[in-house]
Amino acid sequence: MLDEHFSSSIAGSQFRGVVDILTLQKLIWEEKPKSGSHFDCTPLTEEDGSLFLEAQEARDSLTDQLAMLDDTLAEVVIEAGNLNKVSTQALTSSVRRVTVLQVFVFKTKIF
Repeated sequence: MLDEHFSSSIAGSQFRGVVDILTLQKLIWEEKPKSGSHFDCTPLTEEDGSLFLEAQEARDSLTDQLAMLDDTLAEVVIEAGNLNKVSTQALTSSVRRVTVLQVFVFKTKIF
């Protein structure tokens, strides 16, 4: 799993970083940060081995799930011909549309 690639603990003292599956970037915090605000953001590459593969699989899964909820993204996926060719901008826009739609649907059901 993605979490196995970064040190972690319940107390958070070993926390090192995260992977952004929308942008396929890894964010690694300094080992001894003063405020926790300093980190390096670098693109994942095939040189990252299984971390890259797991992140790509997670991104493809997210893209597929979003496309089932968002017709606009579904069209982008069809045009791209491949899940991993969908742009970060298209995914970000889709997450926003689906989030707003879900909030609207939820509020509509309550009233």
